[in-house]
Amino acid sequence: MSDSDNPKLQPHEITGAQKRALRGQGHSLKALLRVGQKGLTNEFILSVCEGLADHELIKVSLGADGPKVRKENAKILAKRT
Repeated sequence: MSDSDNPKLQPHEITGAQKRALRGQGHSLKALLRVGQKGLTNEFILSVCEGLADHELIKVSLGADGPKVRKENAKILAKRT
């Protein structure tokens, strides 16, 4: 059974193996965008969308906030892009 046949996955979700592969590809990339003092603004989200359209895979630095804030920002960013 392929990933596309898996009823537990939504169309936009990826498997753990796919996440590991993308993480490996992104490891050598430099962060294209960095979350600044203003946080996740609409302009930042738009820049991420443009970066994804141009490069397909980008690395984003989520800043020096605590781990909980970074994890929440990552979820918001994933949902909005």
